[in-house]
Amino acid sequence: MPHAPIVAPLRAYTANVETLGPVIVAVGGRDPSAALHAARVFARLSPAGVLALSVLEPLPIHAFGEEPRLPPPSFDAEREAALEARLEALVREASGEPGAWRMEVQLGDPAHVIADVAARERSPLIIMGIGRHSVVDRLLQRETVIRTIRLARSPVLAVSGAIASPPQRVVVGTDFSAESALAAQAALSLMGDEGS
Repeated sequence: MPHAPIVAPLRAYTANVETLGPVIVAVGGRDPSAALHAARVFARLSPAGVLALSVLEPLPIHAFGEEPRLPPPSFDAEREAALEARLEALVREASGEPGAWRMEVQLGDPAHVIADVAARERSPLIIMGIGRHSVVDRLLQRETVIRTIRLARSPVLAVSGAIASPPQRVVVGTDFSAESALAAQAALSLMGDEGS
């Protein structure tokens, strides 16, 4: 007996272009160039442009002897200023023009901060670079990209190499769920005009 297809109500991925926030590019790790180049390619997805986001992780508190040793109060401010300067230099180089992208530095757990900022900004896409991780990182669930994918409501594009242009072909794996349909819609939105 043939089965009738199950049709779940889907919210349109880009239902209202005017309400879309910026594409978010997470700038972190040793070499964020792949993510920054991808952000330049996919900036067209939103009229709000690109938000380059760096996250400053809090330092662990170590106890030596009887009392925990805390860094001086100015230490976090100095780390934040250094990260802001690095972010500004990377964005200037990637975007090609000063002031073209918004920039933000926040303190916290990277995956949670990225997901929270994407929700706050109504971002159509989060772009992140893929770094090398050890088996221990995977076992301890310290991979920021995977953790962000689990937390974020926006699609996440993880890149490992330079992207010069939008993809011309997209392969979509599906389990025919509503979430798979939304993922396919998000993937198709990344394609260039010549794509199929």
